[in-house]
Amino acid sequence: LEQLLVRALGEEAPMLARVAERVTAASHLVTYNGKSFDMPLLRTRFAMARMAAPSEPAHLDLLHVARRIHGRKGLRLVALERDLLGFERIDDVPSGDVAACYLHFLRTGDARGLLAVVEHNAWDVATMVALYGLYGEPLEGTTLAAADLVGVARTLKRAGCTDLAQDVASRAV
Repeated sequence: LEQLLVRALGEEAPMLARVAERVTAASHLVTYNGKSFDMPLLRTRFAMARMAAPSEPAHLDLLHVARRIHGRKGLRLVALERDLLGFERIDDVPSGDVAACYLHFLRTGDARGLLAVVEHNAWDVATMVALYGLYGEPLEGTTLAAADLVGVARTLKRAGCTDLAQDVASRAV
């Protein structure tokens, strides 16, 4: 296991350098659970590879937006895809298996499992783009349900936008 970890870190350095380049060039980041999971994991990876982690630009974590708007129900990305966006993934590798697919590749050199990971990640990105659009769309003609608009109104009130919060609450009614 130690040899595998050393090999992984050695092979990971060029990938981490590319991630640092992309993060540094970004005006902002949009993730789903990236503030609590992905970014701390990346910081650890940079430390393990003895590389400086890039400074992070503004970061919108859609999980926090979803929690405020929809409450605590159905916060898995695939649940939001199904419930809000109206589609379901077919033959998707579960998120919990992504690391195992990568470790299998490192152990064996067999890259076939990585295709499923790439497809999974592509769906994640497409979903985040759709959610970004849904959450940022004008309230006129929004497709958010009345219960979700209550969450929007609550969030606006918390942000000090009381007039807009009242308008959204009225729309929810």
